[in-house]
Amino acid sequence: MVTKLIAAELATAAGVHTVITRGSEPERVFDIINFYEGEEKETKSEVPLHTCFIAKPVPMVDRKWWILHGIHTAGTVVVDEESASMLAKDPNVLSSSHILRVDGQFVPNQGVCIAVEKPINKNGEMGTVTVGKGLVNYSSKELNRIKGCKEAMVSKLLGYCESPLVVEKENYVTLV
Repeated sequence: MVTKLIAAELATAAGVHTVITRGSEPERVFDIINFYEGEEKETKSEVPLHTCFIAKPVPMVDRKWWILHGIHTAGTVVVDEESASMLAKDPNVLSSSHILRVDGQFVPNQGVCIAVEKPINKNGEMGTVTVGKGLVNYSSKELNRIKGCKEAMVSKLLGYCESPLVVEKENYVTLV
């Protein structure tokens, strides 16, 4: 079932409506198509059991699709909650000062998940929630050295400054 959900995610990202239904009853497909083309049944009980995934209104361009689905994720950069909400609006805000933690080992230009720690249940247990994926400008060792620091301190701590951003806008895809 997980592979079906992954396939549906890939298809909707490319702009395709996707339906998952029981394959042992292929005749259901025609009833589902008729339902969505306007020949609706009188009652919902007559519609075959299925799950419909609606295509994204703006299909992802090739590079963004590749970053999200085509590259291996080598680690995770955990940021504060404020940064995570700002990233959804403007990917050009992720600097070293927003980083709380770096998980995994990676080198520059490898894929990483950008995540935020949030309560995941009513008991207040914390968990990481992925908000995006991107190609990083710095290695995990470098990010561990500069996490929490202002942009001006990066060149002093590392001896150089590749970029004021951890991930460039064109190398970032928002999931939320």
